[in-house]
Amino acid sequence: MRKRADSRVPIAIIAWSVIALVAFSCSNDPGDAAQTQDLSLSWVGEMLVPGKQEAGSLSIHVDGTGTRVDGRIVLEIDEGPVRDFWMRGTVDSDRVFLELNTDLLAYGYSLSIDAAQDPFGRLTGSIVSEGLAIDAEIDCRAIERIALTPLRSRELNRSASVLAFDGTDLWSASSGKYLRLNREGDVLEELGVFLRDEILWTSTALTLDDSLFRGHLPLSVSGDGEVQNLSDVISFTRDGAVISQDRMDHRTSGLGASGGALWSLGSEGRKLHRIDAGVTLQTVDYSVPGLIYLAFDGDSFWSQSWFDSRIYRIDGGGEVLGVYEMTVQDHGFPAGIACGDGRIWVLMSDPFQGRSTFYELETAID
Repeated sequence: MRKRADSRVPIAIIAWSVIALVAFSCSNDPGDAAQTQDLSLSWVGEMLVPGKQEAGSLSIHVDGTGTRVDGRIVLEIDEGPVRDFWMRGTVDSDRVFLELNTDLLAYGYSLSIDAAQDPFGRLTGSIVSEGLAIDAEIDCRAIERIALTPLRSRELNRSASVLAFDGTDLWSASSGKYLRLNREGDVLEELGVFLRDEILWTSTALTLDDSLFRGHLPLSVSGDGEVQNLSDVISFTRDGAVISQDRMDHRTSGLGASGGALWSLGSEGRKLHRIDAGVTLQTVDYSVPGLIYLAFDGDSFWSQSWFDSRIYRIDGGGEVLGVYEMTVQDHGFPAGIACGDGRIWVLMSDPFQGRSTFYELETAID
């Protein structure tokens, strides 16, 4: 189902108009304005195949000078894989056209977006690829893009994954154990958690609330000729004692908790699930493809994009409130996110180099 376009004017669109006005007022040649304005624009939205139930979502991020831009899109068609593409094209006040950037990668097919842009930044148009059998309508809205300069960073000489914040310290996992770290990134404690048969276990999703950790154990169940990918939510104490194991009806790729509410980022279908003892109490749809890991501050969800490491903030109704990007470049992979005390911590990991880096970011949460 398509969402109504936001009636507020996004900051990205305001910035586009202001820069254009300043450039025009400083020159007698109207053509100079288009040559000097800088663009940094983002959209998220939905894809719909006319006459079919097939739908999907996409995110678009472009930067450039004048009307020429290049950037990246990530898209997911239901029941299909998430894919990303390098794009280039033009952005005018009322139209956006993007095509594959073959200077960066020799794609063996075509892909293009041709959309009208209204004064509020809403895009409506088409996305077409003969080679990928895509012929869909798109409906996207502009979202605010916010640059964040890390307050501090700390490199670990080990590959780590997942993050959780206990109000004082951070928790992560590496080499089969959970790590407690202070905010400077110093390892204060290593904790081993054993499942049945004395199996040492760490989770690829982790959160902490009410003095209990929650992680997950992935599993697949066969029945009626189908295979279901599910997760068991495992709760354990700070001393490593497992106290419960509850099966969910989906596979998770991130867990976030606050104030007794436990949420799961479904690995398929772009859904957030509020769960209790494994039972889904509420489901929220969102429109950003390719998210992984989850943090919840009681009001907003925070998640990382696997494809470009950007951080998305999503409200309780599934609406994207903004996209954040660090002002430093890290060549690792997204590996975890946590929030608290007006801060976000993100973990980037490079398993090939055997290192990980924690970044502490300050966010203006209104």
